[in-house]
Amino acid sequence: MKIMIFLMVFALSISTLTGSPAAQENSKKSMPDMNKFKEMMMKTDESVEIREIPSFFYCSLEITGSYEQHETAFNTLNAEVNKQKLKTDPVIFGIYFDNPSMTSAEELHWEIIMALKEKQTVKPPLKLKEWKFPLVALKHYEGPFNKDALGSAFMAIFKWIAVNGYTPVGPMIEKYISLPEKNKAGEMCGKIEILIPVEKNDSSE
Repeated sequence: MKIMIFLMVFALSISTLTGSPAAQENSKKSMPDMNKFKEMMMKTDESVEIREIPSFFYCSLEITGSYEQHETAFNTLNAEVNKQKLKTDPVIFGIYFDNPSMTSAEELHWEIIMALKEKQTVKPPLKLKEWKFPLVALKHYEGPFNKDALGSAFMAIFKWIAVNGYTPVGPMIEKYISLPEKNKAGEMCGKIEILIPVEKNDSSE
C-alpha cells in the first residue's frame, strides 16, 4: 500500500509540472509509461531470501570509529578467542549500527562477533551477548567492499524488504564467509552474506 501511494504521488507531481495546455500536450510524449515505471519499482532482487535464525550466545568486540579498523578488529577477536580458549564457530560476523553516509567515521558504532557453541564465561575486552534476531532477510554478495558495489547490494536488499511486506527491525549485519583480502587493484574484496533483521508487516496495513 505504501509503495502504491508513493507511485501515485510521483505521478501527480509529474502532471503538475507540465504547465500550459501546449506544455501538457508535449509532455505526453516525454512522460514515462506509468505501468512500466510501476513494474520497474516493484522489480526486486530475486536472490534475496528470508531465513530463520535460532537464538545463540556470542562473544563481541565492540568498536567505535572508522571501518578501516577491520583488520585490527579481526586479529584482536581471534587472539582473544584463542587466549580465553572459547569454543566458537569460526565464522565472523560484523554488526553495524550506523549509516556511514550519515555518521562521521569517528562516531561509527559496530562490533565484530563469533558465535559460541554454548554459553561460556567471556572476559574483557570481549563481551557475552545473545543473538535476538529470529528472522532476517539475506543476500549473498561477493566482490569489492567499496561504497558503490556494496552500497548497491544493501539498496537491493532494503528494496526487496519494502516491496515484499517486511520492515527492518535491527542493525545491518555482514557474515564473513571469507575474510576480506586485497585484489590486484588494491581493493578489499570478499564473500559475505548481508543480513537485515526484519518483521512481517501486518496484512491489514
